[in-house]
Amino acid sequence: MAAKKKAVDTDAPDAGGNPDVPAVAVDSTPEIKVKKGNDAKAQLSALFADSVVSGMLKTYGKRALIEGAEVKARTVKRIPSGIFPLDYALEGGWAQGGVHMLTGHKSSFKTTALYSTIGQAQQMCANCWEHATKCGCKNYREPVIAYLDVEGAMDPKWASRFFDLDKILVSTPEYAEQSLSIGEALLRSRKCDIFVLDSIAFLTPAKEIEEAIEKDLMGVQARVLGKGIRKFTAALNAAMSEDGRRPTVFFTNQIRMKLGVMFGNPETNPGGLAPGYMVWTEVKMKGGKYKMDQLGERPLYADFGFSIEKNKASTAKIGYDFRLMLAETESKRLGDIYDEDFLVTHLERNGVISGGGTSWTCLGEKFGKKTEIEQRLTQDKAFKAKAREFLIQTVQPTP
Repeated sequence: MAAKKKAVDTDAPDAGGNPDVPAVAVDSTPEIKVKKGNDAKAQLSALFADSVVSGMLKTYGKRALIEGAEVKARTVKRIPSGIFPLDYALEGGWAQGGVHMLTGHKSSFKTTALYSTIGQAQQMCANCWEHATKCGCKNYREPVIAYLDVEGAMDPKWASRFFDLDKILVSTPEYAEQSLSIGEALLRSRKCDIFVLDSIAFLTPAKEIEEAIEKDLMGVQARVLGKGIRKFTAALNAAMSEDGRRPTVFFTNQIRMKLGVMFGNPETNPGGLAPGYMVWTEVKMKGGKYKMDQLGERPLYADFGFSIEKNKASTAKIGYDFRLMLAETESKRLGDIYDEDFLVTHLERNGVISGGGTSWTCLGEKFGKKTEIEQRLTQDKAFKAKAREFLIQTVQPTP
């Protein structure tokens, strides 16, 4: 076998810096030995057996340190909002175990969107977060939902159109510290599956209540909320470390206008910056455009919109419009979402609807007119659910 060629470095001095010594032969093709096998996994196993780490786990809990493989194996479940364009943009709905915030100007559908979400969650199993009809964990449990009505504006008649009021906890706290303490206690109890705070803008610090109205208390709300948000994060992480389950948190917030802003965006959210950094998803709701009846006395429906400003669980900067029915019709009742046109549009884009003239097909069924597809979606809940499920699968990432 031929010996390897050596490259000679003629400029290399000896250890003492003398250039007159003979040149040192340098191997131009060094051999690098790479260890093979699951060395990293072996090291992880050894790490958990280490006395220091085992002592830490004994002190802080067995789930204080877990392997990345366990995180990889987790499946992020989705809680539908009941507004299909929003669910489509969120790749199936709100990420279970996440923190989500809806912001917007007045009458922009923030609170009603939460009502709709609660109604959808009440139809799911709180153990596997699948619809009650598809529960596969064989241990069905109704979710425990807590609603902090900070504004004190919950209308039971309107709320009952979307969810069962008999199956939720409601609190109307007096001041911000009380609201945040109640929230932290519920999250740490590990008995609450969904926690809703409506709204951040009306969290009033106790100091603000105690002081005279004319006294200016700059930044008090932001400081109190910042501390509360950090305690919320700790409570959520504690729940995750204890049994691997995190409650899902929803906030609403309002949009205010900065004074004296000549350039740039004058919009701002009350409560400081902490909530925006904490949340997984921030959805900005857009005010409705109302369609009145022929007499101009009562609205028939309102068109709302949204844009996803931040999203840690899927794609951001997506927005669509949707319609809220405000009058009873043959196929819709007050409070229903009209989204059949959205379904038809996106089914056609994905090639599910095809044909022309008097021959159309959709999801393997034949129709004489294209308009019949929308009618079928409106009247047949099972057919609509099948269409929704297909479209959600097209936007969910492949594992």
